[in-house]
This record gives sequence, structure tokens and C-alpha cells, in this order.
Amino acid sequence: MEKKVSVLTPCFNGEDYIERYFDALLKQTYDNFEIVFVDDGSTDKTASIVKKYIKKFKDRNVELKYVYQENGGQASAINNGLKIISGDYLIWPDSDDYLEKNALKILAKELDKDESLSSVRGNVIYREDKTLKEIEIGKPEDKNKMDLFLDYLLFTKNVHCFVGIMMIRLKDFIEANKGLDISTSRAGQNWQILLPITYNRKCKYIDKNVYNYVVRQESHSHQKRSIEKELDKQKSHKNLLLEILNKIDITEKEKKIYCRMVNKKYNKIIIKLWIKTTLFGKFLLKIKNRGK
Repeated sequence: MEKKVSVLTPCFNGEDYIERYFDALLKQTYDNFEIVFVDDGSTDKTASIVKKYIKKFKDRNVELKYVYQENGGQASAINNGLKIISGDYLIWPDSDDYLEKNALKILAKELDKDESLSSVRGNVIYREDKTLKEIEIGKPEDKNKMDLFLDYLLFTKNVHCFVGIMMIRLKDFIEANKGLDISTSRAGQNWQILLPITYNRKCKYIDKNVYNYVVRQESHSHQKRSIEKELDKQKSHKNLLLEILNKIDITEKEKKIYCRMVNKKYNKIIIKLWIKTTLFGKFLLKIKNRGK
């Protein structure tokens, strides 16, 4: 009997791409899965498109659970979705990306083989928005490394994608996270899943393509931000990481070390950004740009 996989996805105004996302799920070669789709207050045709797919998935014996919430951000949407998932394993792709047809089978079967694994991950294919032409394939620098906590904490070259490529064992996440609730911060929702599940737990890499990441220039992660907004974002990331470190079971000695690492990394970024907001910093930046 196949273990049940929960596919949890938040979405805001996804009418332009969620049909592609759902069609890829309809083609999955793995049968025992559910979809929990959380609509984060969409104002376009997202709801009507999702409702058309409910019957299509029902015909395939797959339940598509549609949840609507007032706009609260991705972390809030994931938090609400986690309350109604019923699977043994969890994967959380973005609605503007899509899974390879064998993705669920590849990842679930690897977790089935080894109970000592809390998570598994594969490769991501980065694709152009308009043509879906392949840009590159993301793979980790160290393919044999199974302890990824520091890599996700500090975002090293062993991290090539935060969503869609990883499947986790839900009971291990509940134990590591002390439940299913995550903070509803507007930034960094993926860290709230990745850090608890990778601390003192093994994640195996599988050298197979499982996820297609569509690089949309207008997406939230690719928008050009003002220096002030970028400053706020980096401060939020730092504070969230420190909050997660204080939540998970970790020795005080390690916690101090990791908190110091986070503070050092983000304070350096924040100071550089802050200098750019001062008159002197803007003057130096103007001189630098003039010389180009």
C-alpha cells in the first residue's frame, strides 16, 4: 500500500498558471495523494479554475481540498493548510511552478525504503517564464551530504531550491516542530519547515529531476525593491531565523553558536544596506556608478 502524500500549495492570484500546476499533478505516476490548495485572498479567477479541477481529481480518486482565506501571506496560508493535511508525507510546491510527472513516486519511494530518513530531495529545472525553455538544472554542491541544517540556515551552495524538490516525513516534522503550527510572518515560510526537519535529521539527495521552477520576473521573489524595503526584508529574515532557533529542540550551546552565525551574516547585509540609505552612502554610490 502506497503511503499518502499531501501536496500543500498557497496561492494568490494564480489564474495565469495554476492550470499548468494542476495538469502536472493529474499526470503523476503516483496514485495515493491529496492536494490542499490554500487561496490567499485571490481577486482574479483562481477560485473558479480550482473548482473546475475538483471533479477532474475526484475522477482520478484524488481529493483536492480548496481553502479560501483573507490575504495574510504565504506563511499564513501554509499554516492553515497544515491543519487539514492527512498524509504520511508532505511536499509544498509553489502554484506558479510544476512537478515532473514522476516526482511524487521518486521522492515517496525513497522515504519508503529508509525509515531513518526524515526528508529526501531531488533536482530542480529552472525554466524561462514565456517559453518554459530550460535555463539550468539546480543540483547541490555536495551530493552526499545528509546533514543540511546549517546549509538551510545560512543558504549555502548545497541549497539550490527551497520548495518543490523536497518531501518530508510528516511525523518527524511534527516532532521536530512541536506540532504543525508555523509563524505567520510575511517572510521566510520555507525556513519554518526546513530548519526543524533538518536539525539532527537526515535528508537524502536523489540525482533525478523532480521540479520545474518557472523564473517569473514579476514574481514576489524577483521584484526590484527599494533599499528601504530590502532592509526591512533582511531584518525580517534575521528575526525569523532567530525565532525558529529558539523554538526547536537544540542545546543552549549550539543555539548561541547558530544565533551568532545568523547575526553576523545579516548584520553585515543590513549595515551595507543602511549605509546606502544615508546621504554619505548615496553620495559614494553616485560616484561609484559614475565611474562605470
